[in-house]
This record gives sequence, structure tokens and C-alpha cells, in this order.
Amino acid sequence: MSAMTDTSDTVDAFFERYAAALLARDERAIAGKYAIPSLIVFSRQLDPGQRRQADQGVLGRLLGPV
Repeated sequence: MSAMTDTSDTVDAFFERYAAALLARDERAIAGKYAIPSLIVFSRQLDPGQRRQADQGVLGRLLGPV
């Protein structure tokens, strides 16, 4: 198996898990898929716990009530 195939399989697996988390509206799982820097920009540095909490809040607003 080539490195490209390994990378492609890894990326495919990531997006399958990410899609499943989105469809399940699993805020914790979705937030766990983000790395710093994220798509959300803050004016101050956040530790990982603060980042997770902030992402979950934003995702809650995006996904609506569960």
C-alpha cells in the first residue's frame, strides 16, 4: 500500500467519523475533531478545555436544540 493510499484512507476515515458526529449532533465528538487554530477565531489564547467549551457552544447554536 502506498503512502498516498494510507493518507487517503486516514482522511476518509476522519470524515466518516466527523459526518457521523454531525448527523448524531454529538457536540463533544464534533468539538474533539477540531484542532487549534480552528475555524473560529478568538482575540485571546484559549487552553484546550476552554477551546472545547467554546466550540461546543458555537456548535449548539449551529445545530439547534437536540
